[in-house]
Amino acid sequence: MKTTAEIIIQPQGKRLKTYGKKNLFLHLAEAGIPIQQACGGQGTCGKCRVQMTGTPAVPVSELDTKFLSKKEIAEGLRLACGVTPRDGGIYELTLPTHGPAVKPQLEKEVFPTDPWPGTEAFDGVMAIDFGTTTVSGHLLDPFTGRVVCSADTGNRQDGFGADVVSRLAYASHGGKAARRRLKSMAMESLEKVATALTKGNKKIRHIVAVMNTAMESLLLNWDPDGIGRSPVQPETDEAVHFQFQLAGRTSGLNDVWMHLPAIIGGFVGSDTVAALLAAGQLNCRQPYLLVDIGTNAEVALVTDSGISACSTAAGPAFEGGGIRFGMRAVDGAVSRVAVEPDRLYIEVIGNEAAKGIAGSGLISLVGGLLRINALDRFGVICPERLPRGRFGTGDHGRYIRLTREVSVSEDDIQQLILAKASVRAGAEVLLMKAGVSPDDLNHVVLCGTFSNGLKTEDILATGLIPAVAPGKIIIRGSAAAEGACMMACSQETFEKANMLAAKTDHIRLSGDPDFNQIYQHNIGFV
Repeated sequence: MKTTAEIIIQPQGKRLKTYGKKNLFLHLAEAGIPIQQACGGQGTCGKCRVQMTGTPAVPVSELDTKFLSKKEIAEGLRLACGVTPRDGGIYELTLPTHGPAVKPQLEKEVFPTDPWPGTEAFDGVMAIDFGTTTVSGHLLDPFTGRVVCSADTGNRQDGFGADVVSRLAYASHGGKAARRRLKSMAMESLEKVATALTKGNKKIRHIVAVMNTAMESLLLNWDPDGIGRSPVQPETDEAVHFQFQLAGRTSGLNDVWMHLPAIIGGFVGSDTVAALLAAGQLNCRQPYLLVDIGTNAEVALVTDSGISACSTAAGPAFEGGGIRFGMRAVDGAVSRVAVEPDRLYIEVIGNEAAKGIAGSGLISLVGGLLRINALDRFGVICPERLPRGRFGTGDHGRYIRLTREVSVSEDDIQQLILAKASVRAGAEVLLMKAGVSPDDLNHVVLCGTFSNGLKTEDILATGLIPAVAPGKIIIRGSAAAEGACMMACSQETFEKANMLAAKTDHIRLSGDPDFNQIYQHNIGFV
């Protein structure tokens, strides 16, 4: 196939040859080169910004004029989804760089042991939390239950959508070739974590991995249409066991057994089962809620009568998607904003200049603004109540200025309102169906990496969860990873997790009139 253009990618210095008339975003995604985005290259988020120079000159696309300022365009910024490399072109492309994501550490944890068959002295077992955004791994000693080390990497499938629906759509429309590509990217992410953990020092015989149903489907190369349509129908809700046989490839995973626990149903996967397993060690008094906050939020209610769970599509706002200056919780992200009537205090990950704002920063900003009445219940800014010099207007409407480069607009706040309304509605539906009021709850356990950066007062001010006393909120961001570690160290615990999944009642929210009504009621700040 004829090469149409050559692209030199900085700061890595990698050279990429492009073929055909695909846009630059697709070329980068298919090459596994990570780029910030939230829409999977559909041209709706404006996140895939690159600095691009070369010949022939890079034209300005309609998407560029929609999402970029005249100054940014003049400085050579373009959206990758709006650029089609020209025949014979040679381009230099500079991608934004970010430091490592903030993640919980489990090295001090010790888990009960019941080693898997065939495990020998000096072997290791691995626990994987295979997230939509990040793949986190923990190497454990199967006889002592101690965590030896932890590592993580980005999910390489990210280029095909920040959310699982975009990836499932790509897998469905792209046929077998797309499914193979997504599976290969999942395997590459898994191998990267495994290599970082073992460094050739330990033989891995067993891996327990937890993930949502979509990630499991893409990892196992199942037909994506079963969970890409309503009602969601995974190929199986039972545990899956298989041994890696990677023909023609040198891999530390060859002959290793992979164990995937049972799922609950729909999009409520084994990561929720793992989180419930870990929450059971917190001695929470029933009834209690478990809320796993992310692009797809899962909510579970545990009562004396049983467990019910649901999944709700919160969207990518909690991880910076759909927010003009939104970004993940990496170096350069505003992670928290302390609001006072006369000033704002800003915390930035890595103690460097702010490049954008993470979901936790957005929640803390909005929570603080609500407490000083600088936002009304619909998310409209009240300029007279803002600290001096923080209000502005521009091409993207009214905004709050955090730094010279980073701001939060009313449109951004609306995205947060929609995300929190979805999570809150899922929780309220479970409570209503079980006949439990928020006052009856003894605890609310928040999990997911995003929750680590949240403060109780901001959670309650924004209405992310049903109103409870602050002392009832437990933040356990690593719950799914802890549950995976428990299962990796103990085959008996793995079987208990499968029984836990089987007895949990899956509540479908799609088409549920109660959910729709409660969701509409929660669009706004109460």
